[in-house]
Amino acid sequence: MEMNKDKIIKELLEKTRKSNEECDIILDILGKHKIIVRKNKNLLKTEFMNELKITEKEADKIYNICMELILKDFFKK
Repeated sequence: MEMNKDKIIKELLEKTRKSNEECDIILDILGKHKIIVRKNKNLLKTEFMNELKITEKEADKIYNICMELILKDFFKK
């Protein structure tokens, strides 16, 4: 992901209502995956659940927010 880290963290904080540390973890998880596609949705959700100690429903919400941010940035370019 080539988005500005501060910008992503700010948007994650606003949209997920998670702490700064949790948003850093989300960003780290996304950064580990070079390509973020629907195929690895379950993998990302599992990592969110394990690292953030959240439910599958919360992980799904975070995944959708992340995809929205990525797609929004992609279409701006």
